[in-house]
Amino acid sequence: MSFQLFKNLFYLLLLAACLSGLNACAQENKASFLPVAKSVTSLSSFYEVAMQQLQIQSQKYDIDLEGVHLAFVAENKDESGNVHVKLQPKIQDIPIWSKQIIVHLDKHNNLYTVSGKLPSTSVSSAQPIVDEQQAQSSAKEFLEKDSAEWNALLTELMFFPNDKQKSLELAYKITLQRGLERQFVFVSALRGDILTQFSGSPR
Repeated sequence: MSFQLFKNLFYLLLLAACLSGLNACAQENKASFLPVAKSVTSLSSFYEVAMQQLQIQSQKYDIDLEGVHLAFVAENKDESGNVHVKLQPKIQDIPIWSKQIIVHLDKHNNLYTVSGKLPSTSVSSAQPIVDEQQAQSSAKEFLEKDSAEWNALLTELMFFPNDKQKSLELAYKITLQRGLERQFVFVSALRGDILTQFSGSPR
């Protein structure tokens, strides 16, 4: 083998090794910049970490988890590497209206603060006495005498926080629409009376 041929072969091997190293580096960088929200494993682990940290520090943040299930809603990672996990409290798989908990984890997965408070878990009943059709009729009559003009778009069963009595009441949240106008009426699922009403888009 001539010296020139040996030299050319050496350069070809060296070039192949460099290209292999660059490809491995590119794959590593690509993986490191994948958004957390696209990884099911990451979502699951952040939820598990948030729940574990919350149970350990529940007294510190005055959160009573007895009888309450905190369902995963969403999470996001900020520029500092902190992760914010949003949770929806439920009792017997029925959501509590307008109440959400956000657990804030630092880049080392340590809980550093919690946003939101859980209401009293005193529940009168989790079994509706009034059915959906009766609740929709009550909501329409409450809005206007000519109730036929209102269309019930969505009826959801949830617990409505009664701040005065410090309890949760089972209620229907009914979304009604007439033309471009939209109303949200809360009807007691136990008595059929109107608890409250909103226009626009309440939480």
